[in-house]
Amino acid sequence: MNKQWLSAAGVATMLLAGSAMAVDDRQNINGGSCDNYYAGQEGDFNHQSNGIRNTASVARYVYCPITMDEVANTGGTTYVWVRWTGTGTMSCSIVGWDVNDTSLGFQSASAAEGWFSIPNITSEDTWTTYGMYCSLPAGGRLEKIAVREASS
Repeated sequence: MNKQWLSAAGVATMLLAGSAMAVDDRQNINGGSCDNYYAGQEGDFNHQSNGIRNTASVARYVYCPITMDEVANTGGTTYVWVRWTGTGTMSCSIVGWDVNDTSLGFQSASAAEGWFSIPNITSEDTWTTYGMYCSLPAGGRLEKIAVREASS
């Protein structure tokens, strides 16, 4: 009887933990999933386990796909954070496209090394897709992207 009770308690705990995790719908994206924006510049980037590094002597653009997985979400994002290392200034923009491929919003930010925030896109439809574009300084590495979807 005691083992059955412990087993049931364990299952209930896992279900509650799963429910709590679903409420905080955050995506953590490795910068290594980003790629060169312009064809012909693929040789200017080094994909590393901790991000994508610009090996060129000048700034280069990267594109990062942002996966949103809340099908019924129409509230946009509640935060977008980017972490990078290097010198100079990195700028990033995030844009969303609705079911008709109409831009829902374009938000930009730039900052010195470390974490920085991009303003939220405040609306979307259930077919929205997102992308992020960054100008990565020479020698800079885009390490992480954290995105959280708004509750509908």
